[in-house]
Amino acid sequence: MQAGGRAVSIIGVIATAHGCIDQLKPLTPDDVCASAGYSVAARTMECQGDEATAVARYEAVQALPCRAEWPELNGGDEHLTCAVSLGALPCPTVEALGDDIEGWLAIEPSCGLVFGADASSTADTGSLP
Repeated sequence: MQAGGRAVSIIGVIATAHGCIDQLKPLTPDDVCASAGYSVAARTMECQGDEATAVARYEAVQALPCRAEWPELNGGDEHLTCAVSLGALPCPTVEALGDDIEGWLAIEPSCGLVFGADASSTADTGSLP
């Protein structure tokens, strides 16, 4: 019975792993841009606990033109550095940046690959609450 239970659990692990592998897909430019927005929203929720502000900040990031390009995505994960860095900002920085989307993107140079070097000049922060 022990051996049978062990075999079933190993099969379950293999089946689960196979299912996860099937779920993997290539990263698209839109995925990269959305990830940056999610990171801003997640840090806002975690640090400030304000869902409306988190959603507004996500939408402000999503309103920016996505400039990530396919050939650049094939070169590595530098595009994700923007989202990862924004998602790791300490709460005092998040609170200081507030609704300044330009400021959020300026913190991490790799965000220029995602939103273009001029992202800070196209950010519309006036519409945030």
